Amino acid sequence: MMKIEKPYESKLIHISIVALSALLLYLNALSNGFSVDDFQFVVNNPAVHSFSWQNLKALFTSVPNRMEYLPVKDLTYILDLTLSGMSPFALHFSNVFWYMLACIAFFLFLTRLLDRLKINAPLLPLVAALIFVVHPMHTASVASICQRKDLVSALLIFAAMTSYLNFRISGRKLYYLAAFLLFIMALLAKATVMTVPLFILALDLLYTDERGTTAVKHLLPVIPFFIGVAIFIKIEHSFLLQTGVISQLYSSTVPLQIRSATAVQAFFYYLKLLVWPYPLLMIHDFSFAKKVYTPVNILCGTGLITLSAVIWWLRQRAPLVTIGAIWLMATLLPVVGLIPSNTLIAERYLFLPLAGYALILAACWQALSERNLLTKRLAILTLVFLLAAFSTLTIKRNPDWRDNLTLLIANARDLPGKAGVYYQIGNEYFALGEFGNALDYLGRAKAMNPLYRVHYAVHTAAMAYQSGNLQQAKADLDGIDHPFKMQFVEVNYLYGKLRQSAGDLENAAIYYRNASKATIPVGLVKPADIAEALKSIDEAKKGK
Repeated sequence: MMKIEKPYESKLIHISIVALSALLLYLNALSNGFSVDDFQFVVNNPAVHSFSWQNLKALFTSVPNRMEYLPVKDLTYILDLTLSGMSPFALHFSNVFWYMLACIAFFLFLTRLLDRLKINAPLLPLVAALIFVVHPMHTASVASICQRKDLVSALLIFAAMTSYLNFRISGRKLYYLAAFLLFIMALLAKATVMTVPLFILALDLLYTDERGTTAVKHLLPVIPFFIGVAIFIKIEHSFLLQTGVISQLYSSTVPLQIRSATAVQAFFYYLKLLVWPYPLLMIHDFSFAKKVYTPVNILCGTGLITLSAVIWWLRQRAPLVTIGAIWLMATLLPVVGLIPSNTLIAERYLFLPLAGYALILAACWQALSERNLLTKRLAILTLVFLLAAFSTLTIKRNPDWRDNLTLLIANARDLPGKAGVYYQIGNEYFALGEFGNALDYLGRAKAMNPLYRVHYAVHTAAMAYQSGNLQQAKADLDGIDHPFKMQFVEVNYLYGKLRQSAGDLENAAIYYRNASKATIPVGLVKPADIAEALKSIDEAKKGK
C-alpha cells in the first residue's frame, strides 16, 4: 500500500521553509558594504572582474589574490561582476543566494542519510536544517563577501555527500562519479573540506547493509577521494609557495606538540561557540598553548577521550548523534591549529562543523518528541526558543559587517580591553584621515601593550609627513627606541620618503629596498606602495 505523505511532511514545503528562512534572516545584510578581505579578494583583484580566458588561466594556475588558491569560489565572483558590476548589494545578495542553496543541499543530504539508515523521521531534516540556517556562527560567512568560499564549498560538499549516499543505496557508478567530481570542486572552493573523506569512511564502516564486507572493501571507494586531496594539496602548496603565502603563515614555525596541545583546547573552544554563541567577535581571545602538559591540556584531553568513548557507545543506540559527532570532529580537524594558517580561531571555520551540531540537536529533539505528550511539548517549546534566540543574534550581528570600522568597534564593544583591536580601530581611523580618533585608539593600544609604542610612533610620523611637517616626522622616527626598529616596513619606508623629499634619491632608494625586505609590518604600507616609490625614484633619476 502506497504511503500518503502528510502536508506537514512534504519535502517541497520543507525546502521552501528552509530557503525563505535563510533569505529573511539575512535581508539586513544586503545593505552592507565592503569589509575585511573584500578589497583583496574582489575589489582590487582584476582576475575576477571579467570573464576571459586570461582570467580563467590566472585563477587555475596562480594565486591572483595572493592569499588563497580557490578558483571555483573565484568563478562565482566573475559571474557576479559580469552580471552586476562592482555592486556591494549584488555581491551580498549573491552570498545570500548561495547560502540558501547550501542550506537546501544540507536538508537534501539529511533526507538521503535517513533513507540510507532506514530511519523514519520526516521532520528531522527540517529541524536540523533550520538550526543550521539560524545559527549566528554563520553571519561571518554570509554577511561578508570575502567568505563566499564557505557557502560554495558547503553547497558542493553536501551535494557530493548526497550523490555518494545515492551510490551506496542504488549501486549506480554514475552517482559515485558525480560525488567525486563535486568533492573536487568543493576542494577548489575551500580546502578545509579535505577531511570529509574521513567522515565517508567512518559512515561506511559503521553503517552498512552489506554483511561480511571487509574494512578493505569499504576503503576502496574512498581511496580516490584521498588521492584527490593529496593532489590538491600538492598543487595548492606549489602555487602558494610561488607567491610567498606559505612563508607568512604565522603558525608554520610552532612545534607540532604545541599545536597538538592547542588543538585539543581549540576543539572545546569551538564547542562552546556552538552551544553559547555569544559574544560574536571578529578577533577571539585565544592563543597557542605555552606548554604541552598543563592542567588545562590534560583536562581537555581527558574530556576529548571521554567524549569519543560516548560517541562510540551511542553508535547503535543513537546513530544520528554519532554521525553528527563524527561530521563535527572530522570537519573541525583542519581548523583547530594543527595545520598552519594565519588565523587560529574564527567563527567562519564553524560553517561546516555546524552541520554536525545541528544534526545532533535535531536527533535529540526527535528522541524527546517521540516519548510522550509532555516531552513532545517540551521539545517543541525548546526548539522554538532556540530558533528565536539564534535568529535574534543573527539579525543583530549582520549590520556589524557593514565595513571594517563598524566590525572592529563591535568587537571592542563585546570584548573590551584588547590592545590589538584598539590598534586596528586606530588604523582604520587613520586610513579615513580622522587623525584625532586614530591617535585616541592607538594611544589606548599603547597603554595596554607597550609593544605598540613603535606602531604609535610610526603613525605620528606618518601624520606629520602627510601634513608637511618633515622635521617632526623625522624626530618621531629617530625617537623610536626598539632593538628591531629597522625591521619595521613603515620605518624604512618613511625614512625613504623623507630622504626623497630632501632630494637624496640614492639613500631614499636604499630605504625603500630595505622596506621591501623588512619583516614587521605596521599596516600602513603595501608592497605596491614600495614598488611605486622605487619607480618614482627611477623616473626622477631619468629626469635629471
